[in-house]
Amino acid sequence: MERYVLSFGSNVGSRMLNIIRAVNILLSRDFKVVGLSNVYLTEPVGPDQPYFLNVCAFFECYVSPREMLDICKWTEKEVGRRERFRWGPREIDVDIIWWSGGRYFDDSLEVPHRHWRQRRFVVQCLVDLGFKGIEGSSCEKLLNRLNHQWIKPCHCATYHLHCFCEKL
Repeated sequence: MERYVLSFGSNVGSRMLNIIRAVNILLSRDFKVVGLSNVYLTEPVGPDQPYFLNVCAFFECYVSPREMLDICKWTEKEVGRRERFRWGPREIDVDIIWWSGGRYFDDSLEVPHRHWRQRRFVVQCLVDLGFKGIEGSSCEKLLNRLNHQWIKPCHCATYHLHCFCEKL
């Protein structure tokens, strides 16, 4: 059994519905949710665009990191992600943040995610999931360093996502 933390983000269309659809697709593949972070409203990185809703989920499943990347890309396509430009708006973005097997690296995948230390919402989501740190990087210290990045908890969205996952 492998364990993964995946991040989900959306800033196009019905953002929360896009995230719920993505989580539902993974659950239909026999993934088990063992933890959910809070949902956060976050400022986009890059060009001017709408704010994102972001959340992380802790999953158990029987897939390799390479298979997980393929499943994440397929999930994005199923939810309706359109390719635009780098760091542009997204119907859904699903990233592998952490894997219980440690490090993984190939030409198209790096786990832990190469930018996890630079995104306050990711670090905050990891704290929500009970992580103290990854690979010697303290989440508490990173949060202090990243406190200039604006994030806002969305309690109503968090409640609805948790209720959705509990019903399955």
